[in-house]
Amino acid sequence: MPRLKPVKRTRMIKSTDLLRLSENVKSALSIKPFETVTESTPESHSVYEHNELSDVEPNQLEAITFKMPWDDPQQYNFLKSIIPITSAEFNRIFVERTKLECEDEQSKEPKSFGWHKARAFSVTASQFGSTAGHNKYMSKNALLESKLHPHIHESSPYIEWGLNHEIHAEEAFIAFLNAKECNFKIDHPGLLKDPLSPWTACSPDGILRRFEEGKEIVELIEYKAPAYYRGSLYHPYKKYPYNTPPMYLDQMQGSMWIIKNKNVIQNGSSLVGGWFVVWKPHAIHVTYIPYVAEYASTLMTGVKSFFETEFVPACVDEINKLNTV
Repeated sequence: MPRLKPVKRTRMIKSTDLLRLSENVKSALSIKPFETVTESTPESHSVYEHNELSDVEPNQLEAITFKMPWDDPQQYNFLKSIIPITSAEFNRIFVERTKLECEDEQSKEPKSFGWHKARAFSVTASQFGSTAGHNKYMSKNALLESKLHPHIHESSPYIEWGLNHEIHAEEAFIAFLNAKECNFKIDHPGLLKDPLSPWTACSPDGILRRFEEGKEIVELIEYKAPAYYRGSLYHPYKKYPYNTPPMYLDQMQGSMWIIKNKNVIQNGSSLVGGWFVVWKPHAIHVTYIPYVAEYASTLMTGVKSFFETEFVPACVDEINKLNTV
């Protein structure tokens, strides 16, 4: 495990303060900020209530063919030629991207070599909560180790259930929007990375474009289909403020920060919020999550600090250690 260097910590705003910070935000589709509404799923989804996890075919191994340069024998000679390397040189060689390179990375198929490479030298949305200490499943130290040395890991029926049913979460959300007589379309843009800030990126489950009185409203969509609570009569995340685990709040607030402040999608600067959609075979829970600029900005300051003061120096150390081999 790499030893983390002491850094000045960013004082995070408590997630419980988000409602207060968004008190001037308007409702969306008659749903108040951080309010959750529950609706039935389409009748066709009821068949999944009888599915057992034992019926799910897990991918026994998710093969990660991409290796970080210091773990890849094919890059050994190149790395030896640039030792010793500085942080500035590391960023120039491995991190910096042109606009065309960002567009190319956006098109990579999920789980492909290019998909892993596009994310390897950025902190991505699902990792934001770990940098803030809000992910109980992955600490910041564990995140750093996983990024330095990605490895093959076993999938599980629980993971496969969630992935397999994201499409049904979207079907149910579309039915929800149609019931609201909403004029909309949903985009699936892939990896969003700005060449001026390639240290971070996000891959939204969807971008909702609503149209009201001739005006386009841009909103983020995040789907979850938690297998463990698939038969629950209650909201799977009801124990958390706003029915949203902190690590998912961070994932959404950070993604909205990228969309709103970086030129990564058309009309992204107009974004004002997002939708946290939790699917079960018999119901969906839809929570409106407004963009809270103060929280998101503080969060992303911490993400950038993790990247610059912990991740990059650790990468440089890994390369320079090859000088002793």
